Amino acid sequence: MADLNVAGLAKKFGGIVALDGVSLTVKAGEIVGLIGPNGAGKTTVFNCISRFYTPEEGEIKFGGVDVLRLAPDALTSAGIGRTFQHAELFKTMTVEDNILIGLHNRAGRMNPLAYFVSIFTGVEDRTHRDAVNEIIDFLDLGEVRKAPAGSLPFGLQKRVDVARALVAAPSLVLLDEPAAGLTQGELEDLADLIRRIRDDLGVTVLLVEHHMNLVMGVSDRVVVLDFGKKISEGTPEHVQNDPAVVEAYLGGPLDAED
Repeated sequence: MADLNVAGLAKKFGGIVALDGVSLTVKAGEIVGLIGPNGAGKTTVFNCISRFYTPEEGEIKFGGVDVLRLAPDALTSAGIGRTFQHAELFKTMTVEDNILIGLHNRAGRMNPLAYFVSIFTGVEDRTHRDAVNEIIDFLDLGEVRKAPAGSLPFGLQKRVDVARALVAAPSLVLLDEPAAGLTQGELEDLADLIRRIRDDLGVTVLLVEHHMNLVMGVSDRVVVLDFGKKISEGTPEHVQNDPAVVEAYLGGPLDAED
């Protein structure tokens, strides 16, 4: 397990400042929530860590690894997994094979397309199938493992996305708005799942989410961004009572039910 250290991150898109000197630390074994109003820079932070974006300034270190020197397809090997706000699944493939795709970088840094072919030719190592079976059991996806991913309800598709991020046994997982579109019952299950990811799998969690009740209920610490700057950091209780955070959320109280 390793700490994630983000220091002085700056990113612009044309004349728009998306990140302005953002620094944060996620210690090994923590669940950290990253929140802020729309346009605050949360997803930009995720995209820099995931190597979809390259910041103009700053550094990102995960353990002893300089993340900014990695190619996007090397993140899995470095121990970092990620989900997406909209579950980016292969709709006609089974749940099982969608999860198996999450292991393609373990196959000697095999090109994802080549690994996609290997699924149907049986070339992939048997241990990969064992890893998929374990994560399917962990996430209670056994009853739908042979179903086309696109046929599943949205909540289950999100769970498959989480499974794909976890199957390679990362040390850190980035959860990008996992509660978006979920029902109240699914939200309660998600909160329990996030805790189990940390407690049972030993995976550190960085969570971007708009659902305040979820964030405040599962996070050890919360980091708040507004207009690309960090304006607050601390325990959920501290953040909820920080005047700067209250002002950022349209000048009203930070409602844990939002």
